[in-house]
Amino acid sequence: MEKTGSNTTSDSPACPADLNKLNRTIAFILDVQTCFEPDRKETYQCFLDSFTEYQTAITSTDTISDRAERISAMREKVTDLLKDDADLLAEFESFFPREVEGTI
Repeated sequence: MEKTGSNTTSDSPACPADLNKLNRTIAFILDVQTCFEPDRKETYQCFLDSFTEYQTAITSTDTISDRAERISAMREKVTDLLKDDADLLAEFESFFPREVEGTI
């Protein structure tokens, strides 16, 4: 039986929820950049490094417990970086609710 292209992801439109999440994430990162640059470039770089750590943690082959520990550490680092800006901290909390940490 010959396969048709109708089941491939390249033929499917992107999920609106995924695009919305991507757009929110980009907007959040730009908000953080605006807040920290040019005066606190090192803090912004630390923020970006933390997001890289998060991406590494969720895609790693570590145990769930190890991944959760790494994500928790990233979360605490970013929370500390954003502690002086309530709006950014609240937005970060909406992306990374504490309840999710143990389920990744």
